[in-house]
Amino acid sequence: YGSGGDKSFPKFFLLCPQVSPEHRYTALSSLASGFLPQQVLTTFFNLSVLYLHGNSIQRLGEVNKLAVLPRLRSLTLHGNPIEEEKGYRQYVLCTLPRITTFDFSGVTKADRTTAEVWKRMNIKPKKVWIKHNAL
Repeated sequence: YGSGGDKSFPKFFLLCPQVSPEHRYTALSSLASGFLPQQVLTTFFNLSVLYLHGNSIQRLGEVNKLAVLPRLRSLTLHGNPIEEEKGYRQYVLCTLPRITTFDFSGVTKADRTTAEVWKRMNIKPKKVWIKHNAL
């Protein structure tokens, strides 16, 4: 299934075959591989609450995978190694702007402002190359 760390997640589907893609709340535990299950995330696209605390997620980049969840409003990631990364909260709030609760704390306007400032100072914009036709 999938690529990278996703190979260990067929177990998730075996454990909860009765859960439909309309499911709006879940908690994932024992993510020993440290990878978020892309297949689970794309299957359960209606999730609005996702508890991922206390796992082994080590790379902030794994948070990018959660952007496929348009209804996600509440997320926990505390207790993962990424919590120790500089800019952890700001990165998550920039990556997931619709989050209203993060690590059991409400997201304030001040949090959003701080996250935007952090983003401008720390995340390089992607370069776009435009090919010009010779006239």
